[in-house]
Amino acid sequence: MTQRHRTRRVLEALQDTPVVYIHGARQTGKSPLVQAVAKGPHRARYYTLDAAAILADLVGERFRQGFVLHTGDSAVSFQKNLHALPVEYLWR
Repeated sequence: MTQRHRTRRVLEALQDTPVVYIHGARQTGKSPLVQAVAKGPHRARYYTLDAAAILADLVGERFRQGFVLHTGDSAVSFQKNLHALPVEYLWR
């Protein structure tokens, strides 16, 4: 799949979804793809969950939990204490 094809698929997903989760093997171009889309055709802020992992490492034992909210319907764990949760969990 070419970079142009990947970019088109991300832009199509962003038309009706506020958050697009991109995953894949290491060193396959995920970050450059997202950064290029965020700087160009779909102006947006770029955040990496690696930053949360770095924060957890910096504060050590003081880091208790980290949560990201999304509009999907399932919870996803990124590491021991970092999770993505559906917004609807706030009202359960």
